[in-house]
Amino acid sequence: MATLRVSVVQYLNSVPLVWGMLHGEQQGKFDLEFTTPALCAEAIRQRKADVGIIPSIEYQRMDRTQVLSGLSIASKDEVKSVLLLSKVPIDKVQSVAVDNSSRTSAALLRVLMRKFYSHWVNPQPAAPKPA
Repeated sequence: MATLRVSVVQYLNSVPLVWGMLHGEQQGKFDLEFTTPALCAEAIRQRKADVGIIPSIEYQRMDRTQVLSGLSIASKDEVKSVLLLSKVPIDKVQSVAVDNSSRTSAALLRVLMRKFYSHWVNPQPAAPKPA
């Protein structure tokens, strides 16, 4: 039987979902690859992974995918993981650099700008630059 290929988000918030595969009884039974959310989605799309932790927006964009119920990276309260920072007033913003590893954040930006500001911005994917 082939080893199940799992594409895992390389961020700390995904550790509870794969802890058993890393340190528990399931250790060594899966082929784990740690990467960004966007690349997890690409691995699923290209069938390089059998299971993956993917951005919620990517599930909407894919055919023949299935959600495993009861598993997610979520919060009941605000976490401030997505921030819109600008040097100009919001109505003057024309383009926004968005983290190319987080497609859900980019999609959310489009929705929020349209809904709350009646304003379209041009998202520009960019590599993150940690402070």
